[in-house]
Amino acid sequence: MKVLKHRIAVVQYGDYAEAVRLVRAGGNEPYSGMRHSVEALQSLFADLPFLVISLNAPPECTTLGSGLAVGIPSPIPRLWWRGPLNKMLWARRVCDELERFAPTHLLMRAAGHVALKVLQHSTRHDWPTLALFANNFESSDWSGRRVERSLAKYLNHPSVAWVGNHRNVSTQSLIDCGVRPEKVVAYDWPAQRRPSQYEPKQLDRRSPIHLLYAANMIEAKGIGDLIEAVGILKQQGTAVRLTALGVGPDLERMRELAGNIAPGAVAFPGRVGNDELFEHMRQCTVMCVTTRPSLQEGGSLVLTEALASRTPTVLSDQVMFKRSFQDGEGVRFFRAGDPASLANEIKMVVSDECAYAALSKSTAEAFARVECKTTFGELVARWRATFAPDNSAS
Repeated sequence: MKVLKHRIAVVQYGDYAEAVRLVRAGGNEPYSGMRHSVEALQSLFADLPFLVISLNAPPECTTLGSGLAVGIPSPIPRLWWRGPLNKMLWARRVCDELERFAPTHLLMRAAGHVALKVLQHSTRHDWPTLALFANNFESSDWSGRRVERSLAKYLNHPSVAWVGNHRNVSTQSLIDCGVRPEKVVAYDWPAQRRPSQYEPKQLDRRSPIHLLYAANMIEAKGIGDLIEAVGILKQQGTAVRLTALGVGPDLERMRELAGNIAPGAVAFPGRVGNDELFEHMRQCTVMCVTTRPSLQEGGSLVLTEALASRTPTVLSDQVMFKRSFQDGEGVRFFRAGDPASLANEIKMVVSDECAYAALSKSTAEAFARVECKTTFGELVARWRATFAPDNSAS
């Protein structure tokens, strides 16, 4: 009996074709882990036919060696029922593309409704699957909880080899949601920088407080709360400035907000490369990670790099952060979505030189608390080693 040549499909966020182009061009990564991710996937494909479906990428098809990268952005919202319909149409387009490609193996790196429909499709075909997430499985709304419960059913299917999540706390949320513990694996991106490489920071009272934000410009990331906190601090007579790095759909609205309540105190340089971002971290006084509870992050790479830079961080009390860190160990918590609480914690961090130095020193303990030894690339390679020998003709 003829054995089909392995055909590998990947469903993931981001723009894979653009990431490959940037890696080939060399130079600085735009975000931590991009090169590692691209190289891990290239090792997975190893000259086999492949398809990478890039969710939210431009609707283009790019030939990359023996494979294709296809962008399938979310459909344009229409009318009041746009949310549910968009998710359904988006998932259908992804599954149609998978059906045309007819993979023998699937790496699923999506979430929510798209992940559910892809897994329903893959388990029906018995495609050997590795499912990887980077989010907390504790949705605050009923529709999200319903999707998570349904996901657990398909993740437990025999065709799914392992289910990974970003770091240990988020991985536990998979088990709590009903995924069998023996299937669950925690992974992370390899740490390029560590706190041991840098001296702890000292507070310089001669300069204004320099706050740093680095994330997408979306309301759920809490950038509006941070801008309002800057306005509160200025009203209280505190010398403060904020550098807000990143782009996103709410950028212009955030510029307008800053101009109204904190004129001249907020800079928006846009997106910068990872090396430049880390230099900003080394230079700033306080890092601010302000995610609201509505955005269920599994673990923040920006937060990890902030700790590596020895920068005291003011952190929202989003559930995964609270479970991952201890207040006063590298970080100080504020009430998520509360600008007054955020402003107060920033003032507390910079109120005493000795306390600031101690918080900076303890970033090493905070970093070690969330460190995960298994990398994304190692997990993908482990899955690749389970493939049956490819006996087909090339």
